[in-house]
Amino acid sequence: MFAEFIGKSCPPNDLNCSAYVLIPPDSEPLTVSCDDGDACTGSSACAQGKCVTDPTALLCGCKSDTDCAKYGHPCTGPLVCDTTKGFCAVDAKVAIKCDATSNKPCLKNTCVPTLGKCLMLPPLCADGNQCTADTCDPASGCKFAAMPDGAACLDGKGACAAGKCAAKP
Repeated sequence: MFAEFIGKSCPPNDLNCSAYVLIPPDSEPLTVSCDDGDACTGSSACAQGKCVTDPTALLCGCKSDTDCAKYGHPCTGPLVCDTTKGFCAVDAKVAIKCDATSNKPCLKNTCVPTLGKCLMLPPLCADGNQCTADTCDPASGCKFAAMPDGAACLDGKGACAAGKCAAKP
């Protein structure tokens, strides 16, 4: 008989550890889940005294900063791998921060990715509703006024009614 190690807290040669399960030599291998401490592995199991990972079960987009090198742009700088979550993230130390103190309702200091610098640009006033007129008022900012009932929806498949697009019968 041999023991299969289940817990990380027990040394592999300690047969008094409650994290062991005795397995007869002629039995099927025991698969017990474990946590290998890596946020990127979705499926870990104990095998021969170690917590091992199925390499096809990776959940993350990155394991190191080099995995993120092809992402990012001049405004964010090169992305880094957040190893606690396993995803590429913006490094706040290198990202361009635009000064918001000069913002106005219809002009926002915004980093332009193709230039890698901040410019005063109009905000995107879009609510995604085909039956509103989306505008920017210099005094108060974005406005979304309902189109008149009967006005054609922008997709041409219906007419506006009470500020919403209704399909044509």
